Amino acid sequence: NLWRAAAALWRDAGKFRSDLASAALLSQVLTEERGRPIPLGDNRVLTYLDTGEPILVDSRSIDALNYILGWEIESHVMSVFLRTLKFDSVFIAVGANFGLFTIKAASHLRARGKIFAFEPNPLTNALLKQTVLANLIHNEPNVHISDHLVSHFDGDGTLHFSVSELGGASVHRTFEGGDSVKVKA
Repeated sequence: NLWRAAAALWRDAGKFRSDLASAALLSQVLTEERGRPIPLGDNRVLTYLDTGEPILVDSRSIDALNYILGWEIESHVMSVFLRTLKFDSVFIAVGANFGLFTIKAASHLRARGKIFAFEPNPLTNALLKQTVLANLIHNEPNVHISDHLVSHFDGDGTLHFSVSELGGASVHRTFEGGDSVKVKA
């Protein structure tokens, strides 16, 4: 099955940067399966925004439900957000999560503006990087992805999160049954 072959290749997103066969398979999957959520294993699902951009989500997180079901996300904010972006805007996503605003900004700005996406949660950061890859902007010089925590201090911080609510990670509150990870600030 085509999507199973692609799922095996997704395990290391960096391989796509130099592997033309992998990139060709990715392109084929994105074209043939467009619009249908594709389970990739390890709780990852490749799905699509209502405007067609691919995005990877973690099916364990409540944040993923709207994406998987194909519902509009942040529609009350998105039109205003896109109208405020100018051709040379600098967009900074703090807590970029799966990459919704990062991808929308990249689609709108393309190579003209600059995009900085910060996602310190290693689980979510990996999905963000795969989302950027799926949108074929991983080699764009104006798109920068960081695993650093944005804070008023330098050094290490502790990020608390729950896989059932990845968008709610915090340095201030802990989650019952959740995880914690040391991250660079």
